Amino acid sequence: MPFRCLRTSPDLDAAILLRQASLGYPSLASYLRGLIRQDIYQLPSHRLSRIIASDPPWKRDAIDAALLRHLVDSVSRGGG
Repeated sequence: MPFRCLRTSPDLDAAILLRQASLGYPSLASYLRGLIRQDIYQLPSHRLSRIIASDPPWKRDAIDAALLRHLVDSVSRGGG
């Protein structure tokens, strides 16, 4: 199987690790495999994600920061 490399913003990286832990995945790799399986199972449109992917890096970074804040708030309230 090919090795894949993924570069993320610091905020998105923090959100990934927090979400992985809050869902109980034992490793980052198992979390990413779970995300891919969930995506394939649900087959969502990714309309918003595709729009964000076209945004300039500074805008994506701001979105990542907002998403991290949302996740931290959710986890602190017992969700997430």
